[in-house]
Formats: sequence, C-alpha cells, structure tokens
Amino acid sequence: MNIKRSIKLLFLYAKAGQMTSWEYRFGYFFRLIRIFMDFGIALVFINVFFSKTSSIGNWNQAEIFLVYALFQMVNSTYNFFCGDSLNDLDYDVQKGKLDFSLLKPIDSQFIVSFKNTYPSNAYRVILSIIVMIYAFGQLHLSFSPSIIVWGIISVISSTVIYYCLILLASLSSFWTSRGEVTELMNTIFSVSKYPLDIFRKPTVQLLTFIPLIFLVTVPARVILGKPDHLHYLSPFLAVAIFYISRKFWLLALRHYSSASS
Repeated sequence: MNIKRSIKLLFLYAKAGQMTSWEYRFGYFFRLIRIFMDFGIALVFINVFFSKTSSIGNWNQAEIFLVYALFQMVNSTYNFFCGDSLNDLDYDVQKGKLDFSLLKPIDSQFIVSFKNTYPSNAYRVILSIIVMIYAFGQLHLSFSPSIIVWGIISVISSTVIYYCLILLASLSSFWTSRGEVTELMNTIFSVSKYPLDIFRKPTVQLLTFIPLIFLVTVPARVILGKPDHLHYLSPFLAVAIFYISRKFWLLALRHYSSASS
C-alpha cells in the first residue's frame, strides 16, 4: 500500500468521522465541553500542587505544564487518527466482524487501526500547543536547530510507539475473550502524563523497559535542552516496535477463525 494512497484514505476516514460527529451535534458539543474541562481541571490541579512546593523531583511548574501538553498532544494525535478503532478490535474478533476488513482490497491492519477517527481531538492538539507556548514563555527557552530537529523526531517517534504498544495490547483479543490487556495498558499509559523520573529508580527502569519513558519524558527533556542518550534511541525504537507489531499482527491473523469458517 503506497504512502500517497494511505494519506488519502486517512483524510477520507477523518472526513467521514467529522460528518458522523455532526449527525449528533449535542454529543459533539458535549465532547468539546469535556475537552476544555479536562484541560482546565488538570491545569488547576497543577497550579494547586505547586502552590505548596516549587518543584517535584527536578521539574518546576512550567516544565510540568510542558510534560502534560506533550502527553495530550501524543494521546490526541493518536485518537484523532485511530479513535476507538483498536478498542473495537476485541468485539470485531469475537463477533466475526473482522472479516469485513480482511475482505477489502486494502491492508487490513490499516483499516482496523484507522477506521474510526475522532476529529474532535484536533481541539486537544490545539490546546496542547497553546499550553506548550505558555510553558515556553515561562521557561524563556531558546531553541537551537538540533533541539528543534530532535524535538520533532522524538514527538513523532513517541506517537508511533504509543500506537504500536496499543496495537500489541489489542492483539490479545485474538487469544482472550476480552481486552483486559488493552484496559491495563490504557491505565499504565496514563502515568506518562507525569515526568517518569520523579518515581523511584526501579519504577523508572520498568517504565523504560515497557517503554513508557519514550512517550513524553524523553521528548520533554529534548525540548528543555536537557537530553540524555535515550533520545537517540527513540526513532530506532519506533521502527523496531512498528516492525514487531506488524509481525504480531500477521501472527494474530493466522490464529483468527472467521465467521465463515
């Protein structure tokens, strides 16, 4: 499947998702309110926390704002394109509805991953950028070309890693009756909204192994001009995990019993 066709299909899915959302305008409006409330509550919580202290670990308030904004950007970018697509995989496998995706003349992983987009998450991305700009202003950051390049690479890599980890968790649906692993991973991912190095060393080592530390903490360090050797691994890790997730997808399909079999 060529890149040009993939991009065209992504935009078609996004357009279809937007049209579907507008069919239920009250629900769409409610989701927008929820988006603003989520951001508002989180930022108020951070402000309240830092009214009692000046830092958490080695991170000050503006840096925590940046970390939160990066988490929302990665999470919202994923949800913009994927929405509930992978969350529906468990139901599709159990009910045999995956057959419809397998019969189409398009890569089945692509369809399963991007068939249900959430265009309203574009507002989360916009709010994330606004919070980031505010954090930049508070931190008085100066960006060298290398920081800009590695910052972009790290954010793109973290989004790919995020997608691949959710895909790998979703593939448990081919062997189990429910998506418990997916639910567990979603809970674990929520930890990424905090700088992971504020936790104890054994926890940091575990989250590096999973590897959640690459989702937000590593890109944040790069943008703040405090990178470590891990940011060099981000693009290679993204490629490696994508390759692994692809192989597991093909393996899962071999274990799939269609509704017609």
